[in-house]
Amino acid sequence: MTSRAISARVSESGRLSIPAEMRREMGIEKGGVVRLILSDDGLHIETTRDFRRRIQALARETGWTEGPSVDDFIAWKREEAQRELAEFGQP
Repeated sequence: MTSRAISARVSESGRLSIPAEMRREMGIEKGGVVRLILSDDGLHIETTRDFRRRIQALARETGWTEGPSVDDFIAWKREEAQRELAEFGQP
């Protein structure tokens, strides 16, 4: 996406409207959720779709996607429960 700037006005109630053209370009729908990120560079707006994609890319880069899954965790908990039953018997 190319960078461009526009001027906007903050309402007396503190609301800032994103122009329709920019909302369409970003894929923001009415009532949609966005993340506001305040950094040294300024205020950034990120759609939840872009946030999810960024986190998924980070997980791939760090190898998190190659680690245990939820299914692995559930299987481990079931095995742990079986071991406890074998050791301590039925409650």
